[in-house]
Amino acid sequence: MMHVSEDICSTFRGREQDFYEKAFLNILSDFADDRIHMQHMQRAVLNILDDFHADGVQLRDIQSAVINILEDSAAEKIQLERTQRAVLNILDDVESERKERKQAEERVRALNEELEARVLQRTAALSAANQELESFAYSVSHDLRAPLRAIDGFSKILLEDYGTVVDDEGKDALNRVRAAAQRMGLLIDDMLKLSRSTRGDIELEVIDLSAMAKTIIGRLSAAAPRETMQVSIAEGIAAMGDPRLLDAVLENLLSNAWKFTGKTALPTISFSAVARLRNGVPHRRQRRWL
Repeated sequence: MMHVSEDICSTFRGREQDFYEKAFLNILSDFADDRIHMQHMQRAVLNILDDFHADGVQLRDIQSAVINILEDSAAEKIQLERTQRAVLNILDDVESERKERKQAEERVRALNEELEARVLQRTAALSAANQELESFAYSVSHDLRAPLRAIDGFSKILLEDYGTVVDDEGKDALNRVRAAAQRMGLLIDDMLKLSRSTRGDIELEVIDLSAMAKTIIGRLSAAAPRETMQVSIAEGIAAMGDPRLLDAVLENLLSNAWKFTGKTALPTISFSAVARLRNGVPHRRQRRWL
C-alpha cells in the first residue's frame, strides 16, 4: 500500500491523488515495457526453440547420414574383406601354379637331359656300327675281289686259249661263270657305294627324278654303249629325299636294267610314274618321301 506524505505534496504542489495516478501510470508504463520486453523474450525463446528444433532436425539428418555412412563403411569393409580373401586365394593359386610350373620345367629339363644322353649314346652306337659296317664292307670287298678276279680271269683264258678245245656248251658255261663273277663284282661295288653314302647326314629336298635318271642313263651309255637300247623317261617326276641316296638307288636299278636288258632282241628301259586310285579316282603320285 502506497502513502505520500503531506510534505512531498506541498513541495511538489500536488495532490496526493495525483501522485497516486502518476505512480500508477508509471507502474503501468513499466508494466507495458516489461510486457513488451517479455514478448521480445518470448519471441527470442521461440526463435531459439525454432532454431533448436531445426538444429535437432539437422542433427537427426546428420545422425542418419552418419549411420548410413557407417552402414556403407561396414558393407565396404565386408566387400573389402571378401576382396582380400579373393586376392589371397588368387595369390595362393598363382603360387601353386608357379610351383607346378617350376616342377614341370624341372621334369622337362630332366627329360631333355635324359634325351640328350640317349641321343649321344645312340649316336655313339650308330657311329660304332657304321665303322664296323665300313670295316666289314672293306673286308668283304678285299676278300672277295681277288677270287672273283681269278674266276673271271681264268675263265677268259680258257675261252681265249682253249676255245678250239672247249665245245659250245662249255663256252656257254664259261661265259655264265664270267657274267656271274662280274655281277658279283658290281654287287660288291654297289654295297661299298651304299655304305659310303649312308655315313653322311640325310638332307631332304625336292629331287627331279626325271633329270637324275637321264644323267644316270648318260653315264651308263658312255660306259657300255647299247646301240639298240631304247630309253623312255617321263618328264616331271619328282620326290622328296636325299640326293646321294636317291642317286645310288636309281643308278643301281637303271644299271641292272641296262645290263640285263641288253641281251634281249628289243631292249627297252621305261622310267615313269604309276597312277594309283584314291577313293576310286586315279591319282598320280609324283612326290614321295624317300
